[in-house]
Amino acid sequence: MSALDAYTKTLHLLDYHISATTSVLSQHQTQKHFPPDLAVNAASCALRQGDTYHAVELLEQGRALHWTQIAHFRTSLEHLYSEDPSKEALVRQFQNLSTLLNRRAEVPFAHDTSRIEVEAREWHYRNLLRQWNKVVGEIRTIKGFSRFLLPPMFADLQEAACKGPIIVLVASTFSCDAIIVLHVQPPIHLQLNITLEELNNLVSQHHKNNQHPEPGYKVFVEVMRKLWKRVIFPVVQQLKGCVEKHSRIWWCPTSLFTALPLHCAGEYKHGGQMLSKLFVSSYTPSLSALIRARTRNANLTQEITFAAIGQATHTDTPVKAPALYYIDCELDDIEKLLPIPPMMFTKVMGSRGNKRPGTPNASG
Repeated sequence: MSALDAYTKTLHLLDYHISATTSVLSQHQTQKHFPPDLAVNAASCALRQGDTYHAVELLEQGRALHWTQIAHFRTSLEHLYSEDPSKEALVRQFQNLSTLLNRRAEVPFAHDTSRIEVEAREWHYRNLLRQWNKVVGEIRTIKGFSRFLLPPMFADLQEAACKGPIIVLVASTFSCDAIIVLHVQPPIHLQLNITLEELNNLVSQHHKNNQHPEPGYKVFVEVMRKLWKRVIFPVVQQLKGCVEKHSRIWWCPTSLFTALPLHCAGEYKHGGQMLSKLFVSSYTPSLSALIRARTRNANLTQEITFAAIGQATHTDTPVKAPALYYIDCELDDIEKLLPIPPMMFTKVMGSRGNKRPGTPNASG
């Protein structure tokens, strides 16, 4: 068995193991026993073997495993029912079992729960899970549903780039890489000229500067210049041949890359290049998350709420920083971009931004 085969098998077994764990809290505890960099190391292994497609699949499968499990129990089968009403009983069975499993996963064990009760609940959960897996197996025999709730293939994940390229940044002990996922063309792999240790130093420098009572602009610029030169500029060079200037792009950072403001990178000199002047940057935690968000927004049938919190100055913190201007206007612009209905908009400003929307003194 090759190293890549071992990584693939390990992620599969970890996914199965977490699915058999009773509660969300237990799933968190279970995952702590596995290396936190398992998914990025698996992706790096695939990239070093020249398999960019499999690298994206492994990374997508290995990140946020317990959230994926929760999403499985909340999957809608309206599409199946609308295509074949004769499957109503199967759809209802799947929905009922999913609801029962989701409820049990959300209820943690009390500290004084007896061992007998714990074992009884675990047995009942695993019994429900066996029934749920059987129903899922039946659904996969239906035409068009052969990969229902299986880890997505690259061809499925590529749909996330339908509105613009997605740049996946991989930070592994073995290599640091960028994968540019395009909607139709093959993905582009770039091995970045930075090591995990160098990246860690960059993150540490940025974090220490932010924690200082008066963060230094020179330190910020130094970090952003290094980030531009070692990570962002090579990606920009490739993007210029794929998309037009000022197009929207999505960053999907992993590991240490999540701790850096990628959209701020640039040369920071007169006439120098800045990422913000070349492309409009957005972020996504995963390709699947972006696909789900767009699907959900396209099928909105019930009223949902959206809270926008604006705070121009720091309160109740020792950090001193200049006030941000135009916060109120920017929140008004956000409201104008939201679909009405079914979106209910709540705007929270000033010191009220420290409170939850809907609590006293938080107004919409």
